[in-house]
Amino acid sequence: MEFSVTFDETRDTIRIYYPQINTGEKLYEYIEEIDIQRKFVDCVEMFFTGFESNLLYRDLDLVEQNL
Repeated sequence: MEFSVTFDETRDTIRIYYPQINTGEKLYEYIEEIDIQRKFVDCVEMFFTGFESNLLYRDLDLVEQNL
């Protein structure tokens, strides 16, 4: 599993789908809620490279929006 997406890239991607997530606190709550896979690489939090494609499977609200 590859972890190459930075926090800023993750934030920007999530905001495409959820513009109402407009603070860092809300973003971390959302990341925890849907359990986006992440780990620290060289002391930097990195996110799973394919997390965007998994958003639809982890969030039923997003699935309903895309029907």
